[in-house]
Amino acid sequence: MNWFFIIHLIINTCFLLFIAGCSPKNANKDRIEHKKVHNNKISQKGKGAFIKQQEAKLIDVPIPLDVVPNPNYFSDISSGDDLLLGYIATTSPDDLVFFYIQEMERLGWKNRSMSIGAVESLLYFEKPRRFCSVSLRPAQRKTVIIIFSGNRISS
Repeated sequence: MNWFFIIHLIINTCFLLFIAGCSPKNANKDRIEHKKVHNNKISQKGKGAFIKQQEAKLIDVPIPLDVVPNPNYFSDISSGDDLLLGYIATTSPDDLVFFYIQEMERLGWKNRSMSIGAVESLLYFEKPRRFCSVSLRPAQRKTVIIIFSGNRISS
């Protein structure tokens, strides 16, 4: 009878280890590894195409003409609906604040909040299902523009 119990215990242990190996935890690890490989491919191919793809997703967010993409601020956030884009502009922060207030309103965005400062200006816009935050930071006669956009969370 002891042998029967030991064999039964070994079989059940193997079964539990097999089930644990098929858990979603490992599936998430595979997704993370896939994302690392994907991000390495982006850096190897050059970020130009990736930046263009991210910009195309924000068709209703204006981008000034005198900007240069800043690859340090472009990010493929885990959700496909959230985007982070960065640019460097030669336009002054004050002119860019005016530009974004005017152009975002023209494209259907509502200006919900604004904080204008010497170190950074933050503009927050909303649409019924989306939000967009624009950060303008002066830096050595240029302005760093950081745009973050995503889906709003219903309350």
